[in-house]
Amino acid sequence: MLLRRISVITFGAFIAGSAAEAAMPVMAPPEGQLSEPLHTLAGPAEPSEIAAYTPDGGRLISADDDGVRVWDAATGAPIASFQEPGARIDGTAISPDGKRVVAAYNKGYAKIWDVASGKAIATLSGHTNSLLGARYSLGGARVLTWSYDGSVRIWDAETGASVAVFDGGFDLVYDAAFSPDGTLVAIASRGTASSDVSANGIVELWSVARAAWVRTLVGQSASDIRNVVFADDGATVFATGSPLRRSVKADVFRWDVASGDLKTTYAGHTDTVFTVEIAPDKTHILTGSYDGTARIFEIESGAPVTTFARHAGGVTSATYSPDGRMVLTAGTLTGEVPKDGTARLWDVASGQILRIINADPKYLETAIFAPDGQTLATAGSDGTIRIWPTAS
Repeated sequence: MLLRRISVITFGAFIAGSAAEAAMPVMAPPEGQLSEPLHTLAGPAEPSEIAAYTPDGGRLISADDDGVRVWDAATGAPIASFQEPGARIDGTAISPDGKRVVAAYNKGYAKIWDVASGKAIATLSGHTNSLLGARYSLGGARVLTWSYDGSVRIWDAETGASVAVFDGGFDLVYDAAFSPDGTLVAIASRGTASSDVSANGIVELWSVARAAWVRTLVGQSASDIRNVVFADDGATVFATGSPLRRSVKADVFRWDVASGDLKTTYAGHTDTVFTVEIAPDKTHILTGSYDGTARIFEIESGAPVTTFARHAGGVTSATYSPDGRMVLTAGTLTGEVPKDGTARLWDVASGQILRIINADPKYLETAIFAPDGQTLATAGSDGTIRIWPTAS
């Protein structure tokens, strides 16, 4: 599977049962099954991911090993393609205004592309190994990249000039994110030599102005940290876990940024948690896991609210509809399940499934809502982007 790092800047009843019951896929009524998309956007015959809709919903941006592609979201027609011969894309991020795309390549550099003209605006050179991901700052003035070379770097989004280098001896950086005010960067890694805390998966906070380590955030279980997300006010940061042993559950953590204290642990998932998203109401989070479930938790108490169970395989992405009334999940294959190419729409209030979308012959990489919530888009193993209605 591709499972590359696609980054979009958005700050924007618990179901109990036996293990046997939890393993059973949920069946939608016949009228809830959907197999014919509104539009089919045919790319290369290789896995692809959706990076984002532009804020006005008019264009859809996707990425695959060949390049970045821009599509007309209303008709499905191709508009532009940004290709870099001889290089593979391993991460993509969209500017907050939707006008620029940064692509992180396996050749040790990134490029910023202008969506309207299709021209490269800047090349971000300085890493010495393959890049793993990229993100924009909330205001769009800075770009963050991380690499197999063990460093995280900040760049000027207009000129491509280097702004800061965080060379903390990181073993493997899974994710990195700017704080909303742009003064801090949270770095999730397998380990690091930059602090005196020994852990198998940690989050470090670094100062942008000083390019220096500030503090280390440590969870309470033996988990790698895979994703980091700041709260809108920047006061707390969330991170998802991947268990290092079968006996360890996959938790999600929340820390106080100022003190570094662990405030909340969200327990319930049994395998790697791929995603965490803050709800539109700002009082809940949504998580998606390789265990085949998505879950909603109360932010402050950590109490489980809803479990959306379940996909036949794992869940690679989970996201709220713009109005917060629905959740969209994307399925993927696991060691036990050879395929799950379904996207599923769930009702937040009841926890019930609304629709199963047969979106891909093998597995999905991502599924996202359009800004108006009237349509959604899926991408997966066959390289085809498909646009679907959200209402029956």
